[in-house]
Amino acid sequence: MHDTGEIKRIVSTLLLQVDDLPSYNVFVAATNHPELIDRAAWRRFQIHVNLTPPNREQILSWLKSFEVLIGERFGELTNDTVDKLDGLNFSDIEGVFLDIRRKIILSEGQLSLKDVIKKKLSF
Repeated sequence: MHDTGEIKRIVSTLLLQVDDLPSYNVFVAATNHPELIDRAAWRRFQIHVNLTPPNREQILSWLKSFEVLIGERFGELTNDTVDKLDGLNFSDIEGVFLDIRRKIILSEGQLSLKDVIKKKLSF
């Protein structure tokens, strides 16, 4: 019951802040859950862009960049990793890679990239 009132206050504050912006400003926002955005907030945005999830080639490109970043290769797990990530949005994929990187760092050399991937993606 109290959460509803708090959410309404937050939305009202956001709308007031957006309405107070000078007309020459560009205000950009993003969400992975458009269905949760208040209709009054939606009306403040003149342009709506829907981004599609990355395709397999884009996921593979991201994976290759990640390999360079950590200095280790996915090897035979490359295709399986892309399969597991297929259909996720860019933000979720980045979250998976950040979690993998964090686990490798925190293991202090005890876990390899392949160990962490197998555990994280349940191969």
